[in-house]
Amino acid sequence: MRFSVLGDFSVTIAGRDVTPRSAKLRSMLALLTIRNGQTTTVDSIIMELWNGRPPDRAIGTVHTYVYELRKALSAPDDEPGESVLVTVPHGYCLDLSGADFDLRRFEELAAQGSSLLSEGARTRSPDKLELASAHLTEALRLWRGEPLANVAFGEQVRSHVAWLEEQHKQVLYMHLHAEMKLERYSSLIGEVKLLIERHPFHEELYEILMTALSRSGRRLEALNVYHEMRERLNNELGLDPGPSLQRLQQALIAGGHEIDRRDPQVRPERIAPKDRLAQLPPDVPDFLGRCEILRDIVSHITATNGTAAPIVCIHGAPGTGKSATAIHVANRVSAEFPDGQIYIDLKRKEPAAEFEKDVFAEILRTLGAADEELPRTLPGLVGVFRALTRQRRILLVLDGAEPHMEITGFLPLGCPTIVTSTRPLHGLAGATMVQLDTFTPEEGIGLLERIVGKDRVDAERETALCLINQVDTLPLTIRFLGERLSFSPRSSIEQLRKSMFRCEADICLSQLERIGLDLFSRLESAYRQLSPKEQTAFLALSCLRANSFSLTEAAQAFSCGDTEAGIILTSLVDAGLVKALDDEGGQTYRLPRFTGLYLVERLARRSDQVGRCLPLTAI
Repeated sequence: MRFSVLGDFSVTIAGRDVTPRSAKLRSMLALLTIRNGQTTTVDSIIMELWNGRPPDRAIGTVHTYVYELRKALSAPDDEPGESVLVTVPHGYCLDLSGADFDLRRFEELAAQGSSLLSEGARTRSPDKLELASAHLTEALRLWRGEPLANVAFGEQVRSHVAWLEEQHKQVLYMHLHAEMKLERYSSLIGEVKLLIERHPFHEELYEILMTALSRSGRRLEALNVYHEMRERLNNELGLDPGPSLQRLQQALIAGGHEIDRRDPQVRPERIAPKDRLAQLPPDVPDFLGRCEILRDIVSHITATNGTAAPIVCIHGAPGTGKSATAIHVANRVSAEFPDGQIYIDLKRKEPAAEFEKDVFAEILRTLGAADEELPRTLPGLVGVFRALTRQRRILLVLDGAEPHMEITGFLPLGCPTIVTSTRPLHGLAGATMVQLDTFTPEEGIGLLERIVGKDRVDAERETALCLINQVDTLPLTIRFLGERLSFSPRSSIEQLRKSMFRCEADICLSQLERIGLDLFSRLESAYRQLSPKEQTAFLALSCLRANSFSLTEAAQAFSCGDTEAGIILTSLVDAGLVKALDDEGGQTYRLPRFTGLYLVERLARRSDQVGRCLPLTAI
C-alpha cells in the first residue's frame, strides 16, 4: 500500500490506483492521510469538507464516506479497510504504519541529512558532507510537484500544505549548503538561478549564488547579481539588501579574498542585546499540577530533531490557566534558548486595521530592526522575522491568539513557538495541541493550600472542598478565592463561601472584576468571537430548565435540527462557554456555573437592563 502527498495525491494497493475520483472523498482521505496516526474528529471532517456550511445530513454523509473509503482501501479478500481506517472516540484515525508513505520517508531523510550536515560541518568531514548531500537529494527527489495538487483544500489541508512547503524550503537550503561545503560551485549556479526565478526575494539564495560565482572565478557576474537584486528590492519593496549581502558585496569589491574563507548563511546581525530579548513575565510562584502536560510541552518545544521548528498550542476555556502554563513552561526552558525569549501579549492589543502588522513590527524592533528596514506588508514582516530567527535559538510566546487573527495564518513562524488560545487553532500544521481543563478537586485544594497555607485549609477542609466544587474547580476562580482569604486572615473559609453564594441570583459577574475576579471580560471576549447565529443560540440556553442538557434539548432551544445544533454546540465548546460531558453517546452538555452567571448578565445587557441581573434559569 502506497500513499503519496508530495505532488498529486495518490493511493495504490498492489499496483492498483485506488485514489478516490470523487472530490469530497479525495479531500477527506487527504485530510486523514496528512493526520496519519492522529484522531480526526467528525466535526473537523465536516468543517474541512463543507467550510462551515454543511448539508442537513452531514454526519450521515461522513459515515457513508468512511464506508466507501474502507472499501477502496481493502485488499480483495479483506474486510473493508478496518485495519487501516480505524474508528476511535469522536472520529477516525488512518494508520499508515505499515504503508509506503512518501511524506514519512521525506521527513526521515531530511532529519538524517540535517544531522549529517551538522556533524560534517563541525568535523570538516567530506564523507559526512557527501552522505548529507545524498540524503537531502533523495529527500528532494520525492517531491513530484505542489503537495496535494489535485485536492480541493479546506482550512486544515491548506495550512498543512503551507507547512510542507516550508519544510521543503528548509531541506532545499540544507542541500545547497552541503553542496557549497563540497565545493560543487559550477553545478550550483544554474540550480540557484532557477530557484531565484521562483523566489525572487530570498536573500540567502543571492548570497549562495554570489559566493558560488566568486569561487568559480566570476567575480564581476557576482557583483552584477547584487546590483540586480538591489534594484529589484528598491523598485518592488522599497528596501535595500540586508547587512550580510552588503558585506558580501564589499568583500567582492575589495578583491573577494574573504569569500574563500566563509560559507553563506543567514546572519541576523541586528539581533538585539540579550537583555532586551529576555522578555518573559515572571514565573507563577505557586504554579501547581499539570505535571504530565508540562512534560509533554517541554519535550516538544525543546525538540531539535525535525526539519521544522516545533510549535505548541495551549487551548482551553477562559480561566483554565493557559497564560500561566505558557509562562511557566517558557521560564522553565529559557536556558535552552540562549539567544532570547520573546513574549507578545495579544490579549492586550486592541483590534485595528493594522493590528497584525503592528504586532510583527513590534517583534522585529525587539530583534533590533530599524523602522526604515521594516517591510510594508504583513507577509514581508513575517519573512524578515523568519530570516532573523532561522539560525538562532529563540523562543516565541504568543499569548492570546485566536483563529480570526491573521497572525495564525502564518504559523509556524520558523522558531520554536508556544501559542495560547481559547479555541483550538484547527489546521495548524505540525503543531502539538494541548487542551487545559479545570482542576481536579485535589488540585484545587492543593492550590488553595499554597496560597493560604495548609493549616488554614486543614481546619475547614470539607468547607474548602465544597467551595472549590461550587466554583467548578476553575483555576482562576480558586486563585481569586485564595487571594480573598489572604487579604482577610481572620475570616473563615465558611464566611467566604456564604458571602459568595448567599444569594446567587444577585451576583453580577462584572462587578466581581472590581475585587480581582476578571472572568467576565474573558467570557465576554469568547462570546464576541462567536458568529451572530452562535451568539443567539448561546443566549437561548437560558430557556433550559437545568444546566445539564442533551443535544435534542439544545436543538429545541435553538429552533433547529440536531445536526446544526451539534455544530453550534461544538463551537460553543471550543469557545469554552459550554462543557461536553463524557458519556457513551457524547451528546450531553453542561453550562458551567460562572458561564451561567455571565449568560444572565449578557441577557440583561442585551435587553438594555444594564446593572440588573435576571433570575438564574440556567443554574
